[in-house]
Amino acid sequence: MKSGRKVYMPRKCEICGKMFVPPSPGSKFCSRECRAENERRRSRRKYAESHLTAEEKETKKRVKEDAKRREAADKRLTIKAGSDPREYARKQTADTIEKFARIELPRTEDEEEKHMEKFNPAEIIKASKERAPEVLPVPAEVETITRLERENADLRHFNDELTAQLAQYERRSAALDDVVAILKAALRIMEA
Repeated sequence: MKSGRKVYMPRKCEICGKMFVPPSPGSKFCSRECRAENERRRSRRKYAESHLTAEEKETKKRVKEDAKRREAADKRLTIKAGSDPREYARKQTADTIEKFARIELPRTEDEEEKHMEKFNPAEIIKASKERAPEVLPVPAEVETITRLERENADLRHFNDELTAQLAQYERRSAALDDVVAILKAALRIMEA
């Protein structure tokens, strides 16, 4: 203690890095300027977090939608199963196994031929073409196609940005070449 005040261990300022003796145990900054700088940095960080790029917004939105979808699926499973989604999954698996167990397999060659006639791939394909000339993609394919289209659009946008930057650098290069030529001419004049 020094004249009635407690002296704390020297500490390093979090902003400028100088060593200082803090007036209180919670002091982190050596001066008002450092405290103000910390506030400025914090407000800029907060601003940057609230103003995301379009890609970051899209990613954040996709993550939220996926979480909502998973939550809704869990809720449906919980409602169907009572309380535990795993219990519902086990019940579904048992039901599926039971269904397959009930399917009668052909015992003789004649029965096998009849059975195979029902599931002749050529006839199934022919019938499906007659019913639906255009095959609709499954949801997983739609999702993959959508994702690839999105990535393709992002790559096109990135390519456009790179092309614009290249044009800008070429203009700067041409301007610098002009400046170099002028400086060389001025140097020759000064030497003469």
